[in-house]
Amino acid sequence: PSSTLINGTVTGPASSTLTVDFYANTTGDPSGAGEGQRYLGSASVPTDAAGNGTFTASFATALSVGETVTATVTRLSGSTSQFALNATPQGPLVVTNTSATGLGSLQQALLNANAIAGTDTIQFLISGAAPFIISPTVANPLPTIIDPVILDATTQAGFAGSPIVQLSGSSAGAGANGLTLGAGSTGSAIRGFAIVRITGAGIAVQSNSNTIQGNYVGVTTAGAAAGNTSDGLLVTGSNNLIGGPNATDPNRIENNGASGVFLSAGVGNTLRRNIITNSGGLGVR
Repeated sequence: PSSTLINGTVTGPASSTLTVDFYANTTGDPSGAGEGQRYLGSASVPTDAAGNGTFTASFATALSVGETVTATVTRLSGSTSQFALNATPQGPLVVTNTSATGLGSLQQALLNANAIAGTDTIQFLISGAAPFIISPTVANPLPTIIDPVILDATTQAGFAGSPIVQLSGSSAGAGANGLTLGAGSTGSAIRGFAIVRITGAGIAVQSNSNTIQGNYVGVTTAGAAAGNTSDGLLVTGSNNLIGGPNATDPNRIENNGASGVFLSAGVGNTLRRNIITNSGGLGVR
């Protein structure tokens, strides 16, 4: 997409509002600080009682290859900071840690994808050793997906045919789904996750023409039973593909408290080569 999304934090006077102006540069000051070569836009950032502010700023212009980003901060008094150190752009759709929130988290990547129109691909680049366990919380839930996205955990280094990225819902709160494809997400894909201990549905598919492949739903990355309380998949949209013809396409949908797959509404949904066992209710309803 021809746009730029900038996430960050800023510090200033407590309980105030700061204006952050953003610039793109092909060259910077020898000190490492940026210069105002090309203006991108600004954002108003409120600060809390400790003087900390968090922002997500979106601009309808793309960065060119080799450009870095810098910013200045202006207080309500009118005083303006020096240019910040140049920041090298990273894809806003890359998950780099297992935190429930913040830069590099799955939550932030989904928020970014929702904010960028068109189909986006979220990739995984988490350091350390597998498994990589992401645990949403009541305070920091995963957002409903409202724009098409390819959510592909098979891109995580070390993937060798079975999931190594796990979503655990043990802290997510009553009734929370693992992942929700909401209105506006038609044409999305979810690949390569283990989704366990969710009190709602492991995956709720509320839109059309999506692909769900290569996931463990109710099974950990180690292959152990860790069922979700309700349905493994709850489908209310149409023309969705769950599984597929290739060896890596089938989902393991096991140990879920209600149905393995509940086709609650919609038409034309297809299930191919999935393993659906040990459901509290029907395997497919």
